[in-house]
Amino acid sequence: MRRKEINGAERLQWSLTAITKEDIDLILEIENDSFKKPWSRLSFANEFACQDVRTYVVKWRDVNGDEQIIGYICFRLTAGGIHILKLAVALRWRELGVASRLVQTPPTDDIYIHL
Repeated sequence: MRRKEINGAERLQWSLTAITKEDIDLILEIENDSFKKPWSRLSFANEFACQDVRTYVVKWRDVNGDEQIIGYICFRLTAGGIHILKLAVALRWRELGVASRLVQTPPTDDIYIHL
């Protein structure tokens, strides 16, 4: 598969948002492409039910305004910060800085990620 080349202006079309029910099918698609032992829908549902778990998706908007999910992060809040449970990027968006954005962009005002 040929990698999608993007320019700086396209990167500005990325947004980080909390996951919604409508996102789960696309998350599972990325999950299955990314891991030898992917989480199931039930595994994600169990994590979403935990009060200390947060999941965010990176969405990319094309010139027509259509959005697609290109990556996600699922993490547990801890006393000292966070513990990353899952981090994945869609195959054609890898090596373009999406994962870096997920770990460098604070998902909330009071949480930041230590590497």
